[in-house]
Amino acid sequence: MILPTSGTLAGALTSPAASDLGTQSGLPVAAGAADAAAAALGSGLTETGEVQLTIGTGIQVVTPLNGPVLPEPDAGWPVVHCYRAATDVGHYAMAASLNGGSTLGWVREILGVSWAELYAAADHRPALGDGLVFLPHLHGERTPHLDPTMRGGWLGLSSEHTRTDLLHAALLGVACAARQALDALVEIQPAAAVGALRLAGGGTVSSPWRQLLADVLGRELAAVEVPSASARGAAFLGGRAAGLITDADRSALRAELGPTTTPSPNAALRHDRTFAAFQAALPRTRSTARSPSSIT
Repeated sequence: MILPTSGTLAGALTSPAASDLGTQSGLPVAAGAADAAAAALGSGLTETGEVQLTIGTGIQVVTPLNGPVLPEPDAGWPVVHCYRAATDVGHYAMAASLNGGSTLGWVREILGVSWAELYAAADHRPALGDGLVFLPHLHGERTPHLDPTMRGGWLGLSSEHTRTDLLHAALLGVACAARQALDALVEIQPAAAVGALRLAGGGTVSSPWRQLLADVLGRELAAVEVPSASARGAAFLGGRAAGLITDADRSALRAELGPTTTPSPNAALRHDRTFAAFQAALPRTRSTARSPSSIT
């Protein structure tokens, strides 16, 4: 069985489905795409070497792999995933973390703060330095660990730490997870190592948070001025299948880039130390999660 490609006609809406949806039967049904593939299409991410960082519930770092042939298997697959693009040819590489906005939402709830208070903590400089480490892996992890047993937590706590310290550390932990994902993607696609990262997703709208991300990642971040990029890409695929849109219209999907956030030179060394501490702490929680019976 040959499956239809994204944006082609897959069939027509059946009468029972039309009744459930409150619409008419016979409407064309388009072959869709995965959310990341639709988002890449909807924001106009098309060029090899371009990288888009999206922070929503999780974290996705995506770059196109243009060409009609699936790339040769690499030692890095499947730590970085390779998927079919929402186009007639081509694929995309995606490094994905499970712990983005979902983890920050949990932190916000248990510490009783608003989203604004959480993101404002990105500007905080802890009085005790950056020795407090937060591991965000509440849901296990995908890239680069592929380990469902991983768990999170604050390490290095002192009675002198404040709630704002905990919030700041949580933001740093999620930023470090994004950096691990980006590093894994660059190993697979070296062209992704240069240039600004396109920044998308509802979890990237705060200016202090964008600055902290830029500092930890060590890359310029250019905001993608497209709300709901996945829905925009899906709408394009539906219109294409219905014959209302052609591939010539794809250029109109190219997103405008908004303000660019530049890493602070003064923060680079400090956050390199933070990232090193983050990586050093990972084996401790992984071993604990795998061997709970060893805890007495």
